[in-house]
Order: sequence, then C-alpha cells, then structure tokens
Amino acid sequence: MAALITFTTALARVRQHWGAQVSPSTTVGQVAAAVGRAARLNHAPVVEAARPARLEDRLDSLGIQPGDRLVLVDHNDLGQPAADLSGVRGLSIAWPGGSAESGGRARLSLGASQPDSAQKPDLDLRGAVTGAPLPLTCGVLAFESSSGGWSVTRTGDARLSLDDFDLPPGLPVMLNLQSTLWVAAPGSAEAVAVTLTLGELAAGGGALPVGSFELTAWLADESRPLTLRASLNLPLPRLVGGLASQFPYPAGGHIHPYVLRLIPAQARLTDLGAGVLLYAR
Repeated sequence: MAALITFTTALARVRQHWGAQVSPSTTVGQVAAAVGRAARLNHAPVVEAARPARLEDRLDSLGIQPGDRLVLVDHNDLGQPAADLSGVRGLSIAWPGGSAESGGRARLSLGASQPDSAQKPDLDLRGAVTGAPLPLTCGVLAFESSSGGWSVTRTGDARLSLDDFDLPPGLPVMLNLQSTLWVAAPGSAEAVAVTLTLGELAAGGGALPVGSFELTAWLADESRPLTLRASLNLPLPRLVGGLASQFPYPAGGHIHPYVLRLIPAQARLTDLGAGVLLYAR
C-alpha cells in the first residue's frame, strides 16, 4: 500500500510581480518589507520560496516536507512587464525591429546571437544587423548606483559611438537622459541605431540595495485553502484535474503547480541559491 502524505493546497492569482538585481546579502525580511511598501500593504506579507513542479511529476518526486504547500498558480497576469523592487533607474532601449526595458536589471549585455549557439545577449540586435555580423557581446549597459544613471562600455572589436563620441574599449561612458548608440560590426560602415532613454529616478528610502543577485517576487491572492491526504504515487495531472471541482479555475487560465516552503525572515538570498522565486501573500 502506497504511503500517504498530508498537505494544504490553494488556487492563487498573481496580482503583482517584480524583478530586481539586488545585493546577495539582502534578507527575506527585507524583500517582504519592500513588497509590502510597493503593494501599499499595511503589513509585511508572509514570504515563501516557490519551486515549480512539472505536470509529469508524482507527489513522491516533489520532495514535499512537513509544512510545505502545493499551490496552483494562475499565470494569466504574468504577461505584463515586471516592476522593479531595487533602486535601479529604469532604462528603455529601442532599435529597428525591437525594444526592451531594463525591468529592474542593473546590467544588460548588447550584441547579436549566432545561429548555431544557444547563448544570447540581453539585447539581441541580430535581426537589425545587415552585412558583417556583430559579436555575441560588443557592449555592456550598467546602472551606476553612485550617480543614479546608466553607463555604456564597449567590450569588443565592434565600433560603438555614443551620439558623436566613438567609445574606446573598456571605458564606461555615462548616458544622457536620451542617447543614441550607434553599433557597427568590425570593418563595416553600416551601423544600427539604438535609442537609450532613462526613466524616472527611483524613490529614495524604499528600494532594496542594488547588486548582482537576480530576484523575482510575486504577490498573490489565494482561494480558501484545502487540506488533502493523498497517495505519494498520485500523478500531478490527476491532482490538478481533481481540484477543478473545488477551485474556481479562471476561464482560459494557465494553471501551474508550485511547491512553497516557508523561509525565515533572516535568511539571506545568497543562501537560497540562484534563480529563487519568492512568493508573498
């Protein structure tokens, strides 16, 4: 007879989500406070680490421990760009055939992907390049916390010109409120125009410290939780389908299961590992 496990579950809708590049020493408690401020809550929310589960999994392969929860998350509201929880000033980037937002990131690579490589720069100009190909990375845009602005640094053999100034390799040059970066492949006279526009300065005092750790945080509303007792052999598709009669699944919703684990407020992000998703409620 298969062993049984008892756990709670709920249906969650992500109503706000954030991205940021913050200091690795930032604590979970600091993130909770920042989420509370950003969402204008009158209390600091409860924060859990969220780990996606695959629908082909069974309960016994999820590593659920006492106190963990299995929550079904509606992804419908995740199509909008993530807001910023850090002190990074926003940067809008546009080039022929493409555009991007910094979205809380403090460092963006610029270049062109190659057909035979899975690697891609953050800002991929491949579709805008004619003639000679650009390198995978030919420049880096970086937020400078000391000045509250952004800089651009040439990192390879491609030719980069900021407005009328040809950039020497390895030297960060600060951007104006709006700048045009001309990017040309080595030996090519054809350049791609990249428009760089600084956003508003981040409000002081409420942001997390800027750093190298990539953070994603969600704030969710949940339905009434259910306590289940199920066989460890139970496949997740049967569980998700069986809960359809208990939860008001949204029409056309994209429902994904996540294992949630409560983490101490004093835990540092660096202790949780890269790619951690923090789920607040």
